[in-house]
Amino acid sequence: MKKIRFGVFETNSSSSHSLCMCTKEEYKKFKKGEMFYNNDEEKLMTPDEKDKYIREQIVLRSMDVDWNNNTFTFNNKKYSYKDYKDRKNKQNELLTPEVLNAVTKEEIDNYLEDCYEIMTYEEFYESDELETYCEEYTTPGGESVVAFGRYGYDG
Repeated sequence: MKKIRFGVFETNSSSSHSLCMCTKEEYKKFKKGEMFYNNDEEKLMTPDEKDKYIREQIVLRSMDVDWNNNTFTFNNKKYSYKDYKDRKNKQNELLTPEVLNAVTKEEIDNYLEDCYEIMTYEEFYESDELETYCEEYTTPGGESVVAFGRYGYDG
């Protein structure tokens, strides 16, 4: 294995897999376009969660990170951090409602042009050459759940 950045390892494997678990009701909403799949977090999200996620990503991507000096800049102010966890915590503290609401429609539209993280039901099942699966289960407690995802060679 080759270490490529703090806490992340890369192998020569080109296989890919994902698993998302949700209730049957959430999956029905996903099929109807009332929920969206977040490819980064491998979970379903509501339209409000989708909007917040997009705004957070736009703000986080605007932060200029200096990996060599453990600093990042946001709104012309420099912040120092000790490690990955410290950086993420400091960045997340800056994601206030005021900052998120300042993201413009134009920024959102630009982000969505190249967005691969958030998918509709159709995009999830038609997005690439990976195989997909979807299985329904009933738990011992009687709750109907759905497991779905993708797998295969992505290289």
